[in-house]
Order: sequence, then structure tokens, then C-alpha cells
Amino acid sequence: MPGRKRLLLALRSILLFAISFAYLWSIQRLSPSMPDTDPYFHIKVADLIRERGLLQEFPWASFSLWRDAYFDKDLLFHLLLLPFTSLGLMFGAKVATAFFGALALTFFYVTLSLSGVVFPSAWTLLLLASGPGWFSRIIVLRGYLLSIAFCVTGLLAILKERPLLLFFITALYSLSYNSSFLLPLFAALYLILSFFYAARATPLKLLICSVAGLIAGIAMHPHRAAAFKNLVLQNIEVLFNAWNGDGKLRMAGELASYASRDLVYYNAGYLAAFFLSFAVLVFRGIRPALSEALLVTLTSAFFALTLVTQRFVEYWAPLQIWLLAILISRTFESGWRKRFAAIAVVASASLLIPYSDGAIRKFYKTLREPSSRQAAEWLASNAEEAEVVFTCDWDDAARLFFYNDKQRYLVMGDPLYMYGWNREVWTEWNRITANAPDDAAQKIQQDFGARFVYCTKDFGRIISRLANDPHASIAFEGQTDIIFKLHAAEPRQGWHSRSGVIIKSGWQVAGVYKPWAIMHPPPEGAEWEDLAPQAISSTGEIRLNRTSFGSKSYACAVLRNQSFSQQVLKVPWHQSYQLLISADDAVAVWALTAPERLLVRSLRGGNFADDSLTLSMPGPAFPNSLIFIVCNYTGEWGLRVEALFPESGPD
Repeated sequence: MPGRKRLLLALRSILLFAISFAYLWSIQRLSPSMPDTDPYFHIKVADLIRERGLLQEFPWASFSLWRDAYFDKDLLFHLLLLPFTSLGLMFGAKVATAFFGALALTFFYVTLSLSGVVFPSAWTLLLLASGPGWFSRIIVLRGYLLSIAFCVTGLLAILKERPLLLFFITALYSLSYNSSFLLPLFAALYLILSFFYAARATPLKLLICSVAGLIAGIAMHPHRAAAFKNLVLQNIEVLFNAWNGDGKLRMAGELASYASRDLVYYNAGYLAAFFLSFAVLVFRGIRPALSEALLVTLTSAFFALTLVTQRFVEYWAPLQIWLLAILISRTFESGWRKRFAAIAVVASASLLIPYSDGAIRKFYKTLREPSSRQAAEWLASNAEEAEVVFTCDWDDAARLFFYNDKQRYLVMGDPLYMYGWNREVWTEWNRITANAPDDAAQKIQQDFGARFVYCTKDFGRIISRLANDPHASIAFEGQTDIIFKLHAAEPRQGWHSRSGVIIKSGWQVAGVYKPWAIMHPPPEGAEWEDLAPQAISSTGEIRLNRTSFGSKSYACAVLRNQSFSQQVLKVPWHQSYQLLISADDAVAVWALTAPERLLVRSLRGGNFADDSLTLSMPGPAFPNSLIFIVCNYTGEWGLRVEALFPESGPD
């Protein structure tokens, strides 16, 4: 390329970068927070590198592969983030997101320019405007922003047959992200396709140089000993479990497939470009060039992958727009046709901008600062240095780590880091958080050595279990999360709970919902005798008539003392004997509206369903006693009575 053209390309690239950065920064300013959990992890790691130098170990993920062999798969990305950490972590992360997003767009523009595309700026605009599917990827601070840049420039080096350039791009790629193996795959595919065109030595050199670049990058990596295992885990095991797993690993949503409607909504422009590309090839009626054949093969492959895993849109979208741009530029060779095609591209982009931009801005405005900040600060003040905090989900740790690196957590980045490290540990962790067994608090202390448990409130089952466990107490509660402190069973505030008997022992009681653990004294002025604990011994048979609540039986409870329950549970009372409980799979409001009638409102799934059941109580009436009636999920009914005794009460 002549010197003047290079200068013009450089100036245009700088201008496009500046415009892209300003635009992406305007989106970052819409929220004080960031989408996803990975940005919190990446900027924090960069900050630790700035303070301590390259990390040779990662003790903050104490139950994962990183515990024994840390591998920083985003090393170059983290090094490039170092200047942004001096701006403050949150602000710096947002500036970095706009910077690397603009960089990806600029690299795409340069790639189009060097591949002979007419009006590359218009095609770059079309890439951004063709749907929130790809747009939503470049507003998140993650290593794939560099990956996109290296992917398109490496592919350009293959198409231009520049082996040495491909070597350096692949080496840098392997230091920055875990998908650098794509370039050797692209080179191998180019070699295979070249046999159908003309036998030349250059495609073989490209393959050799790309493989050599991959090996060189790994050899330069300070954590190279763990490189192979990380590549296999991230690129094979992750996808294998996403495609063939049973969902128990609770992997990231980006690994799931699109619903048909979402596929069209998020990727309308790219889908149109995909079908239009084949229409142009049919219209031309001639054999595609080798470079076009490679792009057609790659876009078809990445489109198929996007259908089963959403995250592949990050590669499919730019390659798809690139293919269409090349086909249009080479098909319409006359000047007026090229101008008409360019006008059509600009018009399409203009029409799609409100669709794509509007969806992203609407999403970004909903982001709020995570309440995990307060939880992390509480842990920093109350937990010991380097103490392990049990987290209920794998992505909880990143935000806690961002605000607090004093404590240790279980696993970050992906649940497979724990699963691949020790399947027995993962199985126990999953059993505790998903099934909430009776011994959850004990197992957390014994198997994970943790005194504190952090959960977001969508983990209702384990939260309910710990809230009713005498070995746990709520230490912190935010708007969306909660921290429990685990301890040995001991009386609190002068009271302790004691389980009563199971009435009608012939009923199935396995897996019965555990009664509430009352941790507060009765309201001021109430006499203990008024609570009538002797009701247990004087109870006749209490029967819960079997009543259908749809297809499932819900955990249920009855509380027979208004003032005491109001003090304990702090529930607003709208009518007599109303109680809010958290069940294993439902939240239910129970109101005793008549002496022997209980109104049930189920909020499960957001739908209300009214049913009623009758309590048959042939034994003596005990108006002040505390009675829990419990059901399990098998259709069999179980019942447990919980009574409170003062410390000096009966054994």
C-alpha cells in the first residue's frame, strides 16, 4: 500500500476509534454498574497485578483448579488494563470497556479496508447496528474484545498469505485469550480449500506459522505448565457440558441456545446478511474465490454454532458482515453500482440503529450497583483475614472479590474449575446449595471450613434451611443477598427451641420441611405461661385433611399466636393469623380466616391460586400454642410440633 494511502487509513482509523469510543462511553455513563460478573473479576486482577506484579497463584478461588495451578487465560488483556486501574476500579473498568469496544470496531474497519471492501466505515456501522446480539457483547469488559480484534486481523493475514504476520498475531492472541487455536484452524481450513483451487506452498506455511505462534505464545506465558489443561477445559469441556450436560453445573447463560424468537430479535441484521450473502453468490453464478470460500465456510460454521450456543455470535457477526461486504464489493464492479450498494448499506444501518441502540440503552439503564458491595464490606470488617466464605453460586465470588480481596471464596470464572478440580467437592457443594439438606450448616463447616455463607436471594431453598437451623443466624441482609454466620448450637437471647413429636407416625416424614428456628424472645409483657408449651403433651390427634393444590403439595405452616409471630417474623398483619413463610419451591401467604379454615395463596411462578384446607382438631384447643403443620412433596402429609422453652424449662 502506498505511503499516502497508509496515512489516510491511519487517520480514518483514529477518527473512527474516537467516534466509537465517544459513542460507547455514552452508553457506559447510563449506569453506575456493569453488566455480567466478569468485568469485576478482570479489573480487580489487573489491579492486583499493578500492586503485586504478575500473580503466580490465586488463593481467592480456594476450591478450584486455580488453587493448585493458576492459569491467567487473559494475561495480555489484564496487562493492558493496568493504566485504567489508576482511574478507580469501577470508573476505570467502564472507560476500558469503551476503549476495547472501540478498538474491536477499529480493527474490523482496518480489516475491511485492507481486504478491498468499498466504504468500510458503512459496513462497520452496519456491524454495530444489526442487532443487540453482538452489540451486547462489546459493552462488557471481557477478554473476547481482544479476541475479536486478533481473530479478524489473523484471518486477514491468512487471506493475504502473510505467514510471518500470522505468527506474531497468533502468539499475541495466545497470551490474551483462550481461543487462539482458532487461527491454526482457519489456516488448516484454508490449506484444505486451496487444494480445490491451486496447489501452492504458502497455505502450508501459514499453517506452520500459526501453530508455531500458538506454541510460542504458550511458551512465553508465565503459567505455561497449566496451559494445556486450561485450553481443554475452556474450549472442549465447557462446550461438552453445555451441549450434553444435564444442567446441574449451572453454567453461564451465554452457553445456552437462543429461543427462536430471541434469535431473530437479537440478530435480525446478521441473519439478513447471512441469507443475502448466499443470494449474491447464486446471482453471480460463478465459482467463489478462495478467500470467499473460506469466509463462506467460516460464517456457516459459526452460524451453526450460534444456533446452539449464544456466545458464538461474537465471531459470527463480524465474519458475516465481512463476507457480505466482500461479495457486494466484488459483484458490483461498476462505479454507479458500487455507490448504489454503499447507499443501501448506509440506509440499512440507519434504519437499524434505533433498534440496536434502543435495546442496549434500555438494558443498561436497568443496571444498578450490586448490593454485594455492602456484603463484601461487611465481610471485610467481620471475617478473619484469608478466611473462606462459602458462596452459593460460582458467579457470586467475582463481585465479592472486586470489593474485598481479604477473604477467600470457592470458585470463580466457571463452575468447571471446581468440577475439574474435584468432582466430589463439586457434588457436595451442589447438593448443599441446590437441595438444602438438613445437615447443610454442618457440612459447610466441616467440608469447606467456612463460618460465613453468602447467597443471593434466588437461592430460596438453602436460605430457608439456614434461616431455620439453630446452627446458623443471619449476620447481614441486603436487598438482594444475605450472609449467614454458622456456629455451634447454643441458646440465644435466653431462649432455645426444641422439636416436639411427629403426630401420626405412620405418615411419611422423610424430607419434611424443617420448622422455623425461633431466635427471639416473646414480645415485651408476654408471660411464658401464656404460650402454653404443655400443649404438646396434651395434644390429641391433629389431622390435616388431604387437599389438592394442583399437581404439587406445598410446604405449609400454621402459627397460632398472632402477637408472638408478629414479633418473631416481623410480618405486616392485614387480618388475623396471617403468616409469611418461605417454602422449598414456593412462597405462600397463609391466613386463618375462620376457626377451622385456612386460605392459601401461592406465589409460585408469579401466579395466584386460591385453595382451602380444613384443620380437624379433636384434641383440646390451645389458643396460644405454637403449631407447625408441614407437608412434603410426595403427596404424603407429615406434621411436626415446635415448642419454645425458657433456658430453665424442661429438658
